[in-house]
Amino acid sequence: MILRLWPILTTFTLAQNAALPSVLIYSRTAGFRHDSIPTAIDALRSMAAGLYNPVFSEDPADFTIANLSQFKALIFLSNSDQVLTPSGESALDAYLRSGGNLIGGLVQEERYIRCLCGE
Repeated sequence: MILRLWPILTTFTLAQNAALPSVLIYSRTAGFRHDSIPTAIDALRSMAAGLYNPVFSEDPADFTIANLSQFKALIFLSNSDQVLTPSGESALDAYLRSGGNLIGGLVQEERYIRCLCGE
């Protein structure tokens, strides 16, 4: 999975001396928790050097329109079950409809997948 993310993450074009884009990496789980999550977090942190500013979170309160607007992309990392509040789901929808970017790494919540696909 990490190798598949590499081309996406390296496509951020950065002007010389420009601030690195911020990427929210959300790994909250409410059901099954993959043992690989800490390894994936370490890998994403290592890959970030010089490319993007990683912000790691498991806090659903981070999903507000104002907060999400500061991120170039969101990564859902091995989430399971209900990991967003209804207001968080609305903020995610608004973020995506305004051109935000989402990378899903083993998103297990079918409802989010349907929501993200416009169903």
